[in-house]
This record gives sequence, structure tokens and C-alpha cells, in this order.
Amino acid sequence: MPLDRRIELWAELVDEGEALLLSALRSKIGPDGDLNAAYREWYSRHMLEHDRMQAMLAENLSRREARDGR
Repeated sequence: MPLDRRIELWAELVDEGEALLLSALRSKIGPDGDLNAAYREWYSRHMLEHDRMQAMLAENLSRREARDGR
């Protein structure tokens, strides 16, 4: 499959994922809820979890390096 087609498929996947997320948020907040605010709240929580995971990975790597004498 040509590279440009793979990029196109990836972009479609990203767009569909975003549409699913927005649909789930809309379902959660109802038709009159503020979708932009709900997205900002979701993103903020998501990034906090991402940051925690990155910190845990870094700590685990440091422990392994210290244990292995690197």
C-alpha cells in the first residue's frame, strides 16, 4: 500500500476516533451541555493520567538502570 494511502487511512482513523469521543461526551452532557467545556475537562483528565503514566515509566526505568548498574 502506498505511503500516501496509509497516511490517508490514519487521518480517517483519527477523525473517526474524535467523532466517537465527541459523541460520547455529547451523550454524557446532553443536548444542551457545553461540548467544548466537556472536551476541555476530558482532555485535562486524560493529560493528567498520561503525565502520571510517563512519570511511572521513568521511575521504573531509573530503578532498573540503578539495579543493573548502568
